Amino acid sequence: MTGARLEAAVVPASVALGAGGRDKVEHAAPLIRSVADGAYDGELSLIHKSPDGKEDILRRNLRLGTSDSPFLFSQDVLSTLDGVVTASIKGTVRPMTTAAGALGFQFEVKEGFTTPAATQSVGSAAQSKAVLMPPGADTVTIDLPMPRSPVDSLAGHTLSLRLKVTPHR
Repeated sequence: MTGARLEAAVVPASVALGAGGRDKVEHAAPLIRSVADGAYDGELSLIHKSPDGKEDILRRNLRLGTSDSPFLFSQDVLSTLDGVVTASIKGTVRPMTTAAGALGFQFEVKEGFTTPAATQSVGSAAQSKAVLMPPGADTVTIDLPMPRSPVDSLAGHTLSLRLKVTPHR
């Protein structure tokens, strides 16, 4: 099944911060074993969905293996009712397996949101999340936490990361 979306994932920790910040931490069985270096090729997509339903997608290609594979989506501009907000999404992803051998991915993600002149932070968020690849699938998607801003500039906007993987040949 291609393009499966995994809603209930293994989640070691997730924290979203902003004005009146909120903290959320959940625990479950971790991914414990690294896979062979360069074992997978990945296409990582940042999907921004605006309140009107329009989707913008940015893509990065990654080689995935025993160490963390870094990624950066910078200068993604979100149009809001209060003007333009710039998003910077950076982090790492690493393929891992469970004790039973199921494939999964460990994501470490940091988000920052500012006004164009970088004079005002709209908020930030950080997330550490491990997700299992559904059997027969080649894609996992994680939703990114959105910070709550004082004027709710980001209300109705959503961000997610989609990772499509293939074994490296």
